[in-house]
Parts: sequence; C-alpha cells; structure tokens
Amino acid sequence: MQNKEQQQFKRLILKSVLAGVLGFVLMAANSSGAMPTLMQNPTVWLIIGMLSGVVMWFSGRDIFIRTGLAFKDYKLTGDTLIALALGGIWLYSILLVLLPEHIPAVAHYGYFDTAISVIFFINLGKVFELKIREKAPQAINTQSKFEVIFVSSVIIISLVTFVLWFSLGVTLGVNDAMSFAIISAITVLFISSPTVYGLATSITLNTALAKAAQHGVLFSNAEVLQDVNSLDMIVLDKTGTITQGKPDVVAVHTAKNIDVTELLQVAASVESQSPHPLANAIVLNAKHQDISLLDITQFNSVAGMGVSAKIANEIFYVGSDLLMQQQNVDILEFEESIETLTTNSVTPVFVARNQQILGIIGLADPIKADSKAAVHRFIRNGLLVVMLCGDNKNTAHAIATQVGITQVMAEVLPQHKAEQIDKLIRDGLNIAMVGHAVNDEPALTSAQVGFALGESRNITSEGIDVSLISGSLHAVADAVEISTTAFKKIQQNLYATFIYNFIGITLATGIFYPVLGFLFTPIYAAAVMVLFSFILVNNAYRVKWSKTVDE
Repeated sequence: MQNKEQQQFKRLILKSVLAGVLGFVLMAANSSGAMPTLMQNPTVWLIIGMLSGVVMWFSGRDIFIRTGLAFKDYKLTGDTLIALALGGIWLYSILLVLLPEHIPAVAHYGYFDTAISVIFFINLGKVFELKIREKAPQAINTQSKFEVIFVSSVIIISLVTFVLWFSLGVTLGVNDAMSFAIISAITVLFISSPTVYGLATSITLNTALAKAAQHGVLFSNAEVLQDVNSLDMIVLDKTGTITQGKPDVVAVHTAKNIDVTELLQVAASVESQSPHPLANAIVLNAKHQDISLLDITQFNSVAGMGVSAKIANEIFYVGSDLLMQQQNVDILEFEESIETLTTNSVTPVFVARNQQILGIIGLADPIKADSKAAVHRFIRNGLLVVMLCGDNKNTAHAIATQVGITQVMAEVLPQHKAEQIDKLIRDGLNIAMVGHAVNDEPALTSAQVGFALGESRNITSEGIDVSLISGSLHAVADAVEISTTAFKKIQQNLYATFIYNFIGITLATGIFYPVLGFLFTPIYAAAVMVLFSFILVNNAYRVKWSKTVDE
C-alpha cells in the first residue's frame, strides 16, 4: 500500500473507531436504561448532542463536503441523501433537547446514536474497499445517471411524506403532526441511501480485479472488466497463441537436381536476417546439420509473405505461396506435396531462385496442450471462437479442427488483420482479440478487448487491454468467467436493492401507522440499512470465493 493510501487507511480506521465507540456506547446506554430521560437531565443530552455533532463532523465530514460541492454544481449524489438524513436527524434531536416541551413525550427520542452509528458503518465499508484496492488499484466509478434519478425521486417522496403527514396527521389520529412528519421524512432519507449498492458494486469489481490478478490476468482499467462481460466472439491468432510458437522442420521436398542440403543452405542463408519463428526454425535446423550459411545482400522482407535476398548474382525467395505468386514462380509440380503437408497441419515454406521453384520446407508448430480445453471453455461460456492467421487455408483448417474451432480466417496478411476485426465489429459483434506478437498489435487495438499473452514482450502497453502473465488460453477463459460472475453479483444486488427500497420506503412513509399503530422510525431504518448492507457486501465478496472451471 502506498504512503498516501496508508494515510487514508489510518484516517478511516480512526474515524470508524471513534464513531463506532461513541455510537455503540450511546446505544447500549439507551437500551439498558442507564441514560437519563430528556426531561430528567436535559444538560446531559445537550452535551451528548454537541459531542455527537463534533464526532459526526470529524468522522463524516467528507460526506458533507462532497454534498456541498455537488449542490454547488447543481448535482445530486448518494451522499446527498446521507447528508440530508444525518443532518436532519441531528437537528431534530438538538431541537428536541432545547425545546422538549413543544414535542410530545411519545416522540422524545434523541437519534444521536443512530446518526453516529451510520457514519461508523459507512467508514467501515470504505476500509474494506480500500483493502481490496491494494490488489486491484484501478479507480472505479459506480456513479450513474440512474443514481441522480433515484436520489431526486427519494427527496421528492420525503418532501411529499412530510407535507401529507403535516397536513393530514391530525385527521389520521396523530397528536403532533409536525414531529411525525419530520420523523417520517427523515426515515425515508435514511433507509433509501443508494450508496450501499454503490459500495457493494465497487467491492464486487475490485474483488473481481484482485481475483483476476491472482490468476495472472491484469486488466489495464476497470472498464475493461465490463467489456469482457459483453463479449460475443473471441478471435485467436494461431502462432504462439493456439500453437507453441516453436515450429520445427518436419519435411523437405526438393525439385529435380536440387540437393536437400543445398535447399536448406539457401533457405537458411536468406532467412538468417528475419526474426520470424519459421525463419528461426529453418536457420536452427541448418545449424544442427552443420550446414554453413552463405553471404547475402539486398535482404528484403515482405510482411506476411516471406523474404528475399541476393546470393552471388541471383535473387532467392523464401516464403508462402502468395510470395511465389507475386514473383510468378510456378509451384504446380509440388501440388501433391502441398496437399499432404497442409492436411497434416504442416506449413509449407517455398524456396525459389529467380522464377524457378527449388523446393518446399515443411514446418510444424505443435499445438499447446491446453488449447483445446480452453477453446471448449469459450464455447461453454456462449462465445463464438474464430482463428485468424496468415497460413494457407488447408493448414489453418487442419489446426483449427484439432482444437475444436469451426470458423477460420486464413491467408490474412498481418497488416489486414485489423481490417478483419473492424469488419466483425461493423457486423454488430463485441470482439476480443488474443495475440502475442508485434504484428498482432493493430488487431489487438482494433478489438473492443485486446488480450496479450505472456510472451508478448514487444507489444506496447497502449495496444493491450488485458495482459496475461502466462501463455495459456485458459487465462483468457478465466478472465471471461470472473467477469461474468462479477456482473451476475452486481445484477443480483441491483434486484435486491430495488426490492429493499420499495419495501423500505413504503414502511418509512408511515403509511401503515393508521392501521397498525407502528411507526418505522430512523433507528429501525438504520438497523435495516446496516443488515441490508451486510447482505449486499457479503454477496459482493462471493466473487472472491467463486471458482473458475480451471480451478
């Protein structure tokens, strides 16, 4: 925890302890009868009132300051309801102490303990939230336009409650309509605070981010967590994502009068200046066979196709069939070999001298042991899965079939991958792209969510929404499942909040008093709010205890 956060944590602890001790001492004294009545000793109550006012300001001034700033900007927030309720109940209690003879004995209850206890629980919730943010430091904003509408509605209901009871209280059998109206209006404010839901939402998201970090999944910001929950499709790069990214030479086919050693020597020499995994595999194979490399000049790389270079006075080309087509090299004599290689998930690399084909080098990149299981997890979570690669169609489909992928975009050049992602987005799909190489960065940036696997050392942070410490696709599935669980909990808490507020506000208005003779006072409202807060926060923490399929 950083110094600033440590200081904030200590301040919250001090505020919580001070408000908690005073609040519970007053509650215990009132409950046990140790506290003198207001008429017996008004001086004691006045001292308690002043002391509680000081503690309320010390422990809860942030609430009042934020409310004041919001009012200054003509805004309403959840803090508005808390500040109005706390301020209203404290002022009512002070008036009761100063002018007890003007208020009926039945309404002689000072709510100082209630106000202070509410501040205690608010600060305690902030302490828990701050502790969680140690593991998930991204700032989370749970403020929404619905909160503004809700706060405005509650204030209107509170005012209407006051007016109705003040106007009709005597008719309905209430001796002191003014006191009854004030208590009922304040109770409406007390019980309906939306900050409980906001706190639970913040805890849910922060807990989800912390849990994701434990699984080696690092979100660039909290909003990405929601983007992951909204995904329709996962687009997977092949090399290094589905496969290990460590290809090896498994076959060599030469043209007539061309020696295997000669073919490997030429190919390795031309590829020696290329950083591509296939190039590295060819060079490494030549070295293992003690084949010396030739001097090259005029090296040139064509993205997604291959490379060329000059040896002696001749130009040699090493790359895909697209490069051969571009250079008008006829590869028809290897048609049968190409078919055999590609249907067995082997990538053919063509070697040509000028416009003459010399042979084919077949390279196989082993599929990661857990790729198939991870793809099945994506499908079980309702996601469409697509493989996007530059390989020829036969090779691409053969590899995709092995891991359970039915949709393939093959022969896509690196510079065109982002265009394919944009096309899917225009079709109305929410897309995640998973890659690991520098040439995947444009596609990662174009997608709504870009996942970069652990080997992605050279991709800039701007192109990454989610960094995966491991190179396993299971980490992506973990991110999806953690996000889904988090937003299920948020949705459950939202439904529970609607039910709570509907029942709570109805009771708080005192609508049942004429029939049942029971008044739902602020002390009951505070108790119910604390209980409901515990239920929501406990449900929020369940994200931490939930298990992904991989667990």
